[in-house]
Amino acid sequence: MTSPLCSRPCAPATARSGQVGAEVAPYGELDDDARALGYQNGLRVSRVLPGRPADAAGLRKDDLIVEAQGQRFDSFGTGPEAQLRLANHFVSTVRGLLPGEVLNLTVVRGKDRLSFNIPVAAAPPDQQVLIDADALLGLRLDESRREPIVKDLRPDAPISRSRGRELLRNARVSEIAGIPVESRDDLGPLLTELRQIGRFAAVQVGFVLADGRALRVRDFPVSPD
Repeated sequence: MTSPLCSRPCAPATARSGQVGAEVAPYGELDDDARALGYQNGLRVSRVLPGRPADAAGLRKDDLIVEAQGQRFDSFGTGPEAQLRLANHFVSTVRGLLPGEVLNLTVVRGKDRLSFNIPVAAAPPDQQVLIDADALLGLRLDESRREPIVKDLRPDAPISRSRGRELLRNARVSEIAGIPVESRDDLGPLLTELRQIGRFAAVQVGFVLADGRALRVRDFPVSPD
């Protein structure tokens, strides 16, 4: 298959990110039970999706993840910036696993330290477009909308440091590299191609702003994988 995004025939759009069906958030100050077990840092499970691998393995909302793949989180340090780095590291670790691999977690739940071995599944297409928009463009789309509406910017993404970035909140992605985008279904294959053909310094991205104006960013920064 050829595409304006490819200088050669594109690979089939089959690559999927790893996913276990759990969302995490920086925890802030650890409670006494976690500290009594020797931990200084962790991530709170903010959501467990019913029927997904994390749910089947028994992970619960508000569990505190303190280790992943045998690595303790204490080395990330404390404070908001360290917590953000930790959260991004964990998300990247999970997304980088292949379907069928296993995510090993150590969790503190109350006074107990628990181990989980969670089989990794492939992200479904409707989730993959959200993952790729976040990972590649730094755009966090509103998952409740079928249109690709920007809910927020990833704090550590290059675009979050660009002038005029505040205009992108609540904007709709309308094109990638000159290719029109009407829905998340349109956006998904374009992001998959962008991810598969390698890293770019920049790509042209068009938006319709919340007030109806059109905006075309000719050198939109693409995040490294």
